[in-house]
Amino acid sequence: MSESSQSGRVLVTGAGGAVGRELTAMLVGAGALVRAAVHRRDDLVPEKDLDIDRVVVDFAAPDTLLAALRDVE
Repeated sequence: MSESSQSGRVLVTGAGGAVGRELTAMLVGAGALVRAAVHRRDDLVPEKDLDIDRVVVDFAAPDTLLAALRDVE
């Protein structure tokens, strides 16, 4: 990762799935600020030791996506 990409927050959609969980962990390990977005509250990334923001996004409700994208580069 370049230094400029490490300074901003990134949004990982599908963070509750197999690929999203791995990607989230890899990004955190690389020093990125991560916001993990899932579709349902019960899909929230369970790894409590990860220092991430956890949000629920419903693509049918644009306000949830706008909130998730706040402060994301």
